[in-house]
Amino acid sequence: MGGWCLRVTEQQLAEGSASSYNYKTFSLVPLIVNFTTTPLHRKYHLIRKTLGTVGVAKKPTKSRSAITARGRTSKKQVIEKLLIDPEEKAKRARRRSSVTPALPYSPYTRVDVRILIFGENDFPGLDLEIQDVKVTFESFNYNVEIIYIGVEDAWPNLKKELEFFFYDANKDTLQFIYYSGHGGEYIQTHGAHSGSRTHPYLANLDASHESDHPKCSEINWSDVSPLMMGSSSDTLTILDCCSAGSSTLSVNVEDDDVPIPYRKALIIASAHVQTSYKGHLGWALCQALRSISENEYDISTETLLSKINSLIFRRFAMSRNKPPQAHHHILHRTTKPKIVLHKLEKKSVWNGRTYCKRRDYAVLTGMSSEGTETDEFEEDSMDTS
Repeated sequence: MGGWCLRVTEQQLAEGSASSYNYKTFSLVPLIVNFTTTPLHRKYHLIRKTLGTVGVAKKPTKSRSAITARGRTSKKQVIEKLLIDPEEKAKRARRRSSVTPALPYSPYTRVDVRILIFGENDFPGLDLEIQDVKVTFESFNYNVEIIYIGVEDAWPNLKKELEFFFYDANKDTLQFIYYSGHGGEYIQTHGAHSGSRTHPYLANLDASHESDHPKCSEINWSDVSPLMMGSSSDTLTILDCCSAGSSTLSVNVEDDDVPIPYRKALIIASAHVQTSYKGHLGWALCQALRSISENEYDISTETLLSKINSLIFRRFAMSRNKPPQAHHHILHRTTKPKIVLHKLEKKSVWNGRTYCKRRDYAVLTGMSSEGTETDEFEEDSMDTS
């Protein structure tokens, strides 16, 4: 790759002139100027004076239209390149070297859904909402189970369920976690000089009743998150609770040096220290998914979020207290371009194994407890070895 570059010397800086040369190089020749002692406004003045009316253009090609399409590098871009900090430049180089091409999208052959709910809660109508969500997911032929979190030994029992759930994962599987209930956060202080840390949690009771209620149970989200992040599959988590945004406070995707081949996405019903309406996200999610199922098309999580927020806005447009808009977060750098939800064909059981058809092909999805045969698959048409 060739390009025009500027060579600026101390003498040219003093005279206020510059010459351009055609060098086989990838970057501009840096200015010979003491950046540690020169004030910032002086740096801009020297560079602008040196550049004058000289434009930095790409190497000319035979095609005139190609030159017009590529355009010319502006003076502002040249100045930013010349003023870049060496440490920042090295950091960007490391990030570029670690980037791998995005993996092409392929439809999932299996989608496993776990709906989390506290068995004892003070939410009227929560059971009906959960059943509505379950029926909606099952209409997509997803594997759906409801996990009821108990009051006693809540986390040890839930941990066993989630470890078993995330263990059975592969690149062709989407693992879906949906939680509806109470949520909150508490601040843990590490000393006067160590600062503090915010810990989000899931709860079965409202925060105003937790202190004086003997049957209060809590699950720290910081315990659940490592299990989800360690799964060898794409995961999508939906938190329909208050202060759901606290689960993203410790996440900084820009600090992840190495991308992973799996996409870890999170949809939250409320931001940090924000109150969520009871069931507004679950209702909008079901409405959005049903419209997809009726029209039989695929939808990414970003588009799904847009539909959810549009439904929430239209439903509560005339309400005095409007619920918050949902948010979408990526929890780790990834090479996977997107998570796409699609409707699977109806499952069929043959020779003790469950098969799932997606458009024009059938794929093995796992073992089934039933050993019945169906007419949809013939013994000679499938290889079960």
